[in-house]
Amino acid sequence: MRPSRARTAFLSSLRWGLLIGGLVIIADLATLAMVQRSFSQDDQIAIFQTDVMANWVLFSILGVVVVRETRVFYAGILAGIFAALVDTAVVYVAQTMADMGGPSINLVDVVLQSIVVNVGFAAVSGIAYYMIQRSTSSGKGSH
Repeated sequence: MRPSRARTAFLSSLRWGLLIGGLVIIADLATLAMVQRSFSQDDQIAIFQTDVMANWVLFSILGVVVVRETRVFYAGILAGIFAALVDTAVVYVAQTMADMGGPSINLVDVVLQSIVVNVGFAAVSGIAYYMIQRSTSSGKGSH
């Protein structure tokens, strides 16, 4: 019996979301470690900005890879949600366990920021890839 397209998209989104989410976790935890050892506020800002850009790139890649594999436009969104939730859970626990200094961390703010921004990158890149693929495949048959 052949699995349904929706089930295949769900499993692929879960697999890629966990994989890329793991890479994002590594980048985020490395960022936390570097910030803890940095004495300059300018260095800390630069480290956080680099991490944010790395997250954007990883989530954008995630959206494209999942949509390419599944050919389902919403798969990038689903994979982005999985990756963001895994990343947020691990990083939140790490931040609460390690003394980062500064204001306390609000889980709701962290989750909302992660979902809105990171999942947004996965969604936009996945949907853009889907639309480009549809337009190029429909253009091939018209010549």
